[in-house]
Amino acid sequence: MSPEEPTCPHCARPLLVGEVGSDCPFCHQALAAPANPPPVVLNAGKTNWPLFFVIFFTPAIGNFISVAFNSLIFPILFTLVGGICSAIVCSRMIMARVQAAGMKRQFLSLVILLGLFALTFFLSFLGCASGAGILHGRF
Repeated sequence: MSPEEPTCPHCARPLLVGEVGSDCPFCHQALAAPANPPPVVLNAGKTNWPLFFVIFFTPAIGNFISVAFNSLIFPILFTLVGGICSAIVCSRMIMARVQAAGMKRQFLSLVILLGLFALTFFLSFLGCASGAGILHGRF
């Protein structure tokens, strides 16, 4: 008898795999149903807020610096690529603390991601406008 083979807890006879969770065919006593795994805890700990804000404001600050130095391609890269990456990383940091499961968690994750991307896009626009104002001496 191998150790993986289920046995009856009352008469200790080997059972077939399909018989687990029903009655024992030998002693006719109820078998215990297999134990369910413990629920998954979704709270991964504290959010590192200083790191969150550094990542979140990086595209706007990058736009400000690149426009102030009269760059042509970097503001576009900071806005689109940096904004998407920043929104994804920051939404993951927020969702690590949210206690939701299933479709509700996925929907909430998508809403937070789109909201953070819109906010990052707006802040990148402000950084770009501020950099252009410094470049042309309006500030």
